[in-house]
Amino acid sequence: MRKLFNWRSLVEARRGYLWRIKGNQPRVQTAIAQAFAEAPQRAPDVQEIEKRRGEIVTRQLWVDEETAAYVAQELDFAGAQQVARLDKTARNPTTGEEKKETWYLVSLDPQGPVSATCLLHRARAHWGVENSLHHVEDRSWDEDRHTLRRPGLGVCFSMLLSLALTVLHLSEAFDADLSLPRRAKQCEAHPLFALNLLAN
Repeated sequence: MRKLFNWRSLVEARRGYLWRIKGNQPRVQTAIAQAFAEAPQRAPDVQEIEKRRGEIVTRQLWVDEETAAYVAQELDFAGAQQVARLDKTARNPTTGEEKKETWYLVSLDPQGPVSATCLLHRARAHWGVENSLHHVEDRSWDEDRHTLRRPGLGVCFSMLLSLALTVLHLSEAFDADLSLPRRAKQCEAHPLFALNLLAN
């Protein structure tokens, strides 16, 4: 999906972005990870702690604008203004079990660099989109494995998939406890039922 995105057009239109860097951007991911690994250890620029679903969740974020300049100029990531490392730790106070996750982010705001607190809040909103849409597309529907070679079909496929997931997620015609893949199976087995979902 990355090839469908024109960074320079976005910058020229004076639009901002917050992008999570994953394996499909290996050079950028390596550069940011290495920069934070080699930097002198310091306290996070912002930290939030909350209790959620029986776990203590800690989020720590560090911001680096110098590395962002390198990413923009040397790695041709148009408009990169700030890069950040976001560590999330979820600890079960009963069992002591911990789950850790690290995100690397690249950000651009047309108004200029934002505070670490603002960047964390935006990242958390991004996390919500990731969990409710992209994660579902990748894990349940294996979107990243679909290969469409004809120009324009990738965008159409992505839009139709997002539409289908929205209908499956929001429709009240399903049992509330039914998972999205099982809802899709129900539609596959009963095409008229699926068509009625779109009509309603």
